[in-house]
Amino acid sequence: MIINLPEFGQSRDNNQHNIETGRIKMAAMMKVNAITQYGEDAFEERLRPVPVATEGQVLIRNCATGVNNIDLMIRRGELAQAAPLPFVPGVEGAGVVETVGPGVSEFEMAARPRRRSGR
Repeated sequence: MIINLPEFGQSRDNNQHNIETGRIKMAAMMKVNAITQYGEDAFEERLRPVPVATEGQVLIRNCATGVNNIDLMIRRGELAQAAPLPFVPGVEGAGVVETVGPGVSEFEMAARPRRRSGR
């Protein structure tokens, strides 16, 4: 599963409401807080393109993301081989399905799944 902001995403400051669909339409970039070096206080806000759901994937707009012990171990450099830098923490979360890629039948638009990322 792809686990980022909406299909049209940039920042919440640039939201546009689509009257026809009732959905929030956003630009093509999203903000992330990435770990850019191992150690404490190593977060940096960055812009990244919003991914596109391809075969067998869904795009989820995160509403809540948990930072767990694995994220902290990566930040400290204890699992550096598992996650190259820059790394965006938050392997668990919940959100809303924004787009559904071809071949996906378990999820529909606007479904609210919980997820664990298989990065």
